[in-house]
Amino acid sequence: MRKKPMVRGHLINKINRLLPEAKAVPREDFDGMPTGIWLRGSESTHIDKKGNIERIFNYWAMQEGKEYHPILAKIIEEADWWAEPHDAGTLMLWPQ
Repeated sequence: MRKKPMVRGHLINKINRLLPEAKAVPREDFDGMPTGIWLRGSESTHIDKKGNIERIFNYWAMQEGKEYHPILAKIIEEADWWAEPHDAGTLMLWPQ
């Protein structure tokens, strides 16, 4: 576990490098507020090397822990951030 949350700009770059379909941007692009990260592509899907298709964010997942793509879940956990649905199609990230 990190001592401090990852710097927002670094986390945006990491998400976009490892999971480009998520389209991470500063929250300012969503509502002008200067905190957090908005995943513009949260309703998109990612296809892994085996051809498996999985949503970046699945609001309707029936299993806890399955709402977020596994790559995204690992990135935000390691960065000491957390995810919060704004609505069924909008996902925000916040530092711990």
